[in-house]
Amino acid sequence: MLSDDELAELYALRYDLSFKEGGISLDEYAEVIRDVLLRHQGYAIFKIDSERSKNIYTFVVTFFPVGGDVIRKDTSSTMIGMKAVFAGLEKLGRFGMKADDVRL
Repeated sequence: MLSDDELAELYALRYDLSFKEGGISLDEYAEVIRDVLLRHQGYAIFKIDSERSKNIYTFVVTFFPVGGDVIRKDTSSTMIGMKAVFAGLEKLGRFGMKADDVRL
């Protein structure tokens, strides 16, 4: 069984990205999430909450219908948040159209 970090890396590779050697930018993350949501309807939120003393970043991806699959991570690191979402998407088998073009 793969760890969440390994699942996140596998998902990133589907988009020709990697969390290794510098990681993934928020722009690249947003492009992947956009691609996924074009295929699987839902919404995504990235929030910064300055009122919190820790875990100020919130990453959420929710799929329709209401009550469907939800991925959420509150964290103090954007990289950890992106990894959690990618690992969750890999577990759910939710891939965007661009992922179809990559052979793993």
